Amino acid sequence: MSVVAVDAKPFLRKRMVASGESFFRGCLGVAVKIKDRDSYWDEYDKTVAKLSKKYKLKRNRRILKSYAILSALGYPSGPNFLGEFFENIQTCIEYVDVYYTTIPSTKIPEIKKYGAHRTGVEIITPIEFLKELDATYPHCCTWGYARDHAEEATTPILIDHFQGELTEAWIQIRGLPTIKVYFAGDECNPFISTADIITKLVDIRLYRLKQKLYTDYIAGCLPKDILGRICFLDQLKVMSPISKEKIDVATKLAHPIIFVMKEGLYSDVVGSAKERDVLSTSPIMDEVMNKAFEIDGCVKVFDIDSDQSLIRKDDIFVYLGEKGMKTCAYLQNLQYDIRVVSAKELASIKK
Repeated sequence: MSVVAVDAKPFLRKRMVASGESFFRGCLGVAVKIKDRDSYWDEYDKTVAKLSKKYKLKRNRRILKSYAILSALGYPSGPNFLGEFFENIQTCIEYVDVYYTTIPSTKIPEIKKYGAHRTGVEIITPIEFLKELDATYPHCCTWGYARDHAEEATTPILIDHFQGELTEAWIQIRGLPTIKVYFAGDECNPFISTADIITKLVDIRLYRLKQKLYTDYIAGCLPKDILGRICFLDQLKVMSPISKEKIDVATKLAHPIIFVMKEGLYSDVVGSAKERDVLSTSPIMDEVMNKAFEIDGCVKVFDIDSDQSLIRKDDIFVYLGEKGMKTCAYLQNLQYDIRVVSAKELASIKK
């Protein structure tokens, strides 16, 4: 069975002008269709293993996102790793659709949002709108993909987690049964990781060519035989928030979710860093991400104030200390049907 994965990134450029620094902002994303879902798991794993060995990259996680590769290897090895990865897995790809959004402020000096559900209209600048769009752009790309690929109605669409306020785009696609959203998808899912890497590779190649975010230039960044559509998403009314209500992805989340429990450590223990940041780069999080890859799940640091509505049967809760263990017991006493394990017991979890 084939599968489509969607991810997106901010497109940022700056240059020196007479008055100082000039900034350009846009949004860039891809939808990549993988020919065979089952065989790609092994192909991805083998390709990353081979390149990690070649570039002497310490591979603590089975799934690598582009940021981690570039941070670890620097220039030029990081971009070369991404390029070689793409070359190695091209035969597994049916096509790549590219999506982008830019707003010329001279033609569109303001963006209107809200106005639905008795909410007053708010006017913001194009730059402010694009900043907000960064966090929610994967669902806009998914909307564009669903619009243009009616023939793919039964193909699973895997999306890296996004967040934002309710849009017409989400209203139009939220009923699709094929959509599945992954927390930390580019760190635990090989398909979303591939979409992430391709998006970054397009960004890097445009930068090297000193080209703008424009259809003709994007076309030169990917091989013609797998380049599908290049879509300029300029339907601002569809992508703009219609109300302050948050997009609810709870029914679309990939399960099982591995929830990592916080211990509520104070600054005298972890320093100036937040506990979430300490967890994100820890060896235990490497193990958690690898386990999520094995069981086709996703990962989230649990927030008891907002995440109870996300819990489903057989989700996995990993505790790291006494407080986390007590919180897990409390959730079980509330009759949530969850699996609870200590960090040391994580390896025993099976799909």
